[in-house]
Amino acid sequence: MRIRAVSFDMDRTLTIGTSCDAHLARALGFEASLLELERRYFAGEMTNREVALRDAGHYRGRKRADMVPLLQSLPRIGGIGETVKTLHGEGIVVILNTIGWSFIAEEFQREFGFDAVSGVIAGEDPPGVFNGIIDRHFDEHDKVTFAAAFFGGKGIAMVEVAAVGDSKSDIPLFEKVGLAIALNATPAAREAADVCFDADDLTVVLAPILGRSSDTK
Repeated sequence: MRIRAVSFDMDRTLTIGTSCDAHLARALGFEASLLELERRYFAGEMTNREVALRDAGHYRGRKRADMVPLLQSLPRIGGIGETVKTLHGEGIVVILNTIGWSFIAEEFQREFGFDAVSGVIAGEDPPGVFNGIIDRHFDEHDKVTFAAAFFGGKGIAMVEVAAVGDSKSDIPLFEKVGLAIALNATPAAREAADVCFDADDLTVVLAPILGRSSDTK
């Protein structure tokens, strides 16, 4: 089987020790509230839809452009650019598939060249100013739908897709792709994956994706 496409998760897969939203929350002064929402999501006490609805209020009246410089200090895993460039060089399609905010995913896309991004879309009114409303929800099952539709439009079957992720939001996609890679992951995500890594550089995932020898579970 040749891998023709890769879907990367964003939070705690491309970041180190924190989610993108928690990083912004720390800078903007609502970290405690956001971390409680994240805790309840991972404990199964809230859905991603419920978390997004509550979190959207934190951004009401804030300018999207003001978020960009705050993201520059986001702790990220090493080798993102090299990994995307290498995969593109092999003719592999690469997407960023997240249940987080799409406006953050779009910054990763701008910097690293992902072919497409997903995520929850925050409403803006006027354009460029968040209004505290959700224009589009996006959860772990939407990850599967998004990947299947985008890759299917390019004639790529899900068995030809690799997914890289770290937590419960990645498991539905892990179950549908040809190669599931858990990176710095929770026990549940590791159990659902074909290959597991603990690393501070994203390039470790290249070996199994490109069909080279790698450590497995």
